[in-house]
Amino acid sequence: MQCAKFEQRLHQLLDDRENIEQDEMLSGHAKKCEECRVVLQTQSRILAGLRSLPSPKREQDLGHRVLDQLRVDQRKRKNRRFAVLALAMAASLLIALLPFAGDHVRLRQDRKGLALVTPAPHPETVNKMSKQETEDLRLVMHQFMLKFSDHPLGMFEPVDQLASGIRPLAITFNFALDTLRRTLPGYSEPQTIEPQAIYREFRSSLS
Repeated sequence: MQCAKFEQRLHQLLDDRENIEQDEMLSGHAKKCEECRVVLQTQSRILAGLRSLPSPKREQDLGHRVLDQLRVDQRKRKNRRFAVLALAMAASLLIALLPFAGDHVRLRQDRKGLALVTPAPHPETVNKMSKQETEDLRLVMHQFMLKFSDHPLGMFEPVDQLASGIRPLAITFNFALDTLRRTLPGYSEPQTIEPQAIYREFRSSLS
């Protein structure tokens, strides 16, 4: 037997929890090879020391503690989902209330003493929401609130079941963001994009 095969057999016997001292092939090679004999003796002493150690006692309430820890982890995940949901609802409400906050946005404050002559203010171009856009936005918020009111906050469906509802939610947020951009000063719609395309896509998803 060569040293490489000696190591392989030694590891196999250790993995199988067998007694390496009683193996004839290991003992026969250890008598011829000094290095392998030292390895065999070292492993035998380690196993003897492990056998002399008392076996650990199993705690009776170990299973209950593991289950309690799993319940705590599930509560943490539910709290994170609730925080994400609350943040999304707050952002949606903010987007819905921005058009009613005012018609003008003040970008800077006047500072006294910086100029002797104050230039005449230029009229600002402010895009205002039409009645149809306002009604569409309110409909979006109503559908958004109904979507989450049908499900308790503590219970969530699996991701594969919610995959079919991702596209309508994306259209809803795109519609809200587009409406917000239209109310900002200096906003101009690109000529290559149809202005009413997003509304048609949104209405088709609701029907």
